[in-house]
Amino acid sequence: MYTQRVHSYESLLSARRETELGLHTPAGSTLHLLSVVQLPRARVADKLRRFGLLLARLDATIDRACAITRCRSYEPARGLSYQAHVAQGTDPGLLFHTAVGAVVGELVTDYRPDDVANLGYGVLVSYALRARDLSQRSVAQGGGAPGTQPVLDLPRSLAECESLIIAVMDELSYTQTREWDAGRKRAAFMDLGIDSLDAVRFVRGLNARLAPAVTLGTTSFLEHPNQEVHTQGSMAHALDGLAPAPKPSVCSPQAEMP
Repeated sequence: MYTQRVHSYESLLSARRETELGLHTPAGSTLHLLSVVQLPRARVADKLRRFGLLLARLDATIDRACAITRCRSYEPARGLSYQAHVAQGTDPGLLFHTAVGAVVGELVTDYRPDDVANLGYGVLVSYALRARDLSQRSVAQGGGAPGTQPVLDLPRSLAECESLIIAVMDELSYTQTREWDAGRKRAAFMDLGIDSLDAVRFVRGLNARLAPAVTLGTTSFLEHPNQEVHTQGSMAHALDGLAPAPKPSVCSPQAEMP
C-alpha cells in the first residue's frame, strides 16, 4: 500500500499521475492513497486499504483520506457522458471505494492523458475520518446554538491530568497489580508491559474522556514514554487554554466602616 500526505483535498484537483509524488507535504492534513500492489489472486487490496484508513483515523493530524481512481466499465458508445456515468455510481472502480464509505468528488482533468478509456479523467474520492466541527457536534447532541461549545469537565491541573492518565492506564488490567509510586510513574510504558496495541487503546481511552475539545495523536505515546512525562508534556500542552476558568470566589461583603 503506497500513500503520501498532501496539503489538502483541493491540492489533488490538479494532480497528474506522472508528477503527483511532488505534492507530498510531510505535515499535510490529507492522506493520499496512491496505489496497492498485490500478487495475482492475493485479494489483499481491501485489507491493505482498510488498514491504511485505520492508521489515518488514529492520527489526529489527518483530516481525511483521498484517492484518484478510474472507471472500469465506461463505454462512450452507449451515448452516456463520462460525468453521467460517474454520477450513476455503479462502476466497479468507484464501488471499490464507495462500498466502504468513500464519497465521489470531482473529476481530475488530464490525470492520465493516455487513458483513452476514461478520456484522460481521474475520479477523486474522499474518506471522511472524523467530525472536526465541534459546533455541529454540539447541536447534534442537543447542545446550544451553532458556534457554542458544550460544557466540558476537563482536567484543570497537572494533578488532575495525572489522575486521568492513571485511570486510563488502570483499564489495561495487568497494570493494576501495583500502586503508582514515584518510581512507577517514571517507568517507561514499555517496561510496564504495554505493547503497540495497548498504546492505541491507551490514547483512545484518553481521547474518549477529552472529546470533543482535545484529540491526542497516537504518536504522543512514543513522544512522552512514561506517565510523568506524558502528564507534563502532551496532556498539559493539549489542555492549555481549554480548561474552564476557575469560578470567582464568593466572599462575604465587608462590614461598613463606622
